[in-house]
Amino acid sequence: MYLKYLGFVLLLLFTGCATKSTTNIEAFANATKGVSQKVDKVITQYNESIVNDKLVELALSKRRITDEKFEVIGKALINTSKKKDIALYRANQALGSYASSLQELSKAGSKDSIDLASAKLYGSLVSFNKQYKTLANTNKNLVEEKTLSSIASAIAQLGSIYVERKKSKAIKSIVLQADTHVQKICDIMIEQFLKGVIEGRLYTMKHNELTALLSDYNNIVQKASYSKKRYELNEIYKKYLEMQTSNANVKLAIKALTQVKKAHLLLKKQLQEDKFSSEALIKAIGELKNLNNEYNDLQTLMLSCETKLVIDPNKGIVCK
Repeated sequence: MYLKYLGFVLLLLFTGCATKSTTNIEAFANATKGVSQKVDKVITQYNESIVNDKLVELALSKRRITDEKFEVIGKALINTSKKKDIALYRANQALGSYASSLQELSKAGSKDSIDLASAKLYGSLVSFNKQYKTLANTNKNLVEEKTLSSIASAIAQLGSIYVERKKSKAIKSIVLQADTHVQKICDIMIEQFLKGVIEGRLYTMKHNELTALLSDYNNIVQKASYSKKRYELNEIYKKYLEMQTSNANVKLAIKALTQVKKAHLLLKKQLQEDKFSSEALIKAIGELKNLNNEYNDLQTLMLSCETKLVIDPNKGIVCK
C-alpha cells in the first residue's frame, strides 16, 4: 500500500516537473488581442466613413427627411461593401480570434473549455485563408490543409487526463506551425494600411463632422453665454484633435501589427529552444501591451517624430 502511494506521489511530481508554464504565451495572446481591438476601431471607422458623411449631410440640411431621402444611406452602404475593405476587417478579427483562443487554451482547465478554444483557433486559421485570398488576389491558401490537420492533431492531444502536462507541448506545436501564417496575415494587413487611403478617408470624415459642429457654433455665437460657447468649443476641439490624429492612428496600427509580428516570431524562436520565458520575450510583450495605451494620443506622435511635424491638408498632423 505504501509503495503504491509512493508511486502515485512520484507520478505527480514527474507530471509537475514536466509541465511548462504557458504564462508568457497567455500574456502575449492577451496583448495581441488588445492590439487587434484597437486596430478594429480604425478599420471600422474607415468602413463606416462614407455612411457617416451622408448622415452629417442630412443633419446639416434644413429640410425635412423622408423615407426617400434616407435611401441615400442605403446606397452609401452598398457602395462601401468593397471586398478588400471587408477582408481587412475580417483578417484583423481572425488575428484577434487567434490570440484570444491561444489565451483561452493557456488558461483552460477542462476538456470542454479546451474544445471551445480549439474550435475558435481552428476557425481563425481558416479565416486567415479566406481573407488572405481576397487581400492578395490569389486562389492559393495561406494555411495549407496539411498544416491545419497537424494543428488539429496537436489540439486533439489535449484531451488526455494529464491536461497540464500535454498543454504546453500542444500550444508550442501550434505556435511553431502558425508563425509563418501570422507573419503573412500581418504583412498583408500592413500593406493595406500603407496605401495611404485609410487615413485620408478618416480625415475627410472627421473634417465633415467638424464642419457640422462649426456650423452649429456659428449659429449660436452671438446669443450664447460664455459657458455655453466654451462647452461647444471644447467639443469642437475634441473633434479637431480626432481629425488631426487620423494619420497617427493608422501609423500606430502599422506599428502595432509590426510589433505583433516581432513578438510572435520571438515566441516561436524561444519555443524552438523549449524556452517558455525569457527577458527578451517579456520585453517584447511589454512593448506590445504599451501600444494599447498609445491610440488617439497626439503626444505619442509628437514625441516619437524625429524629423518635422506638419499639417497635411488631407491627412492631419504627420511626421515628415
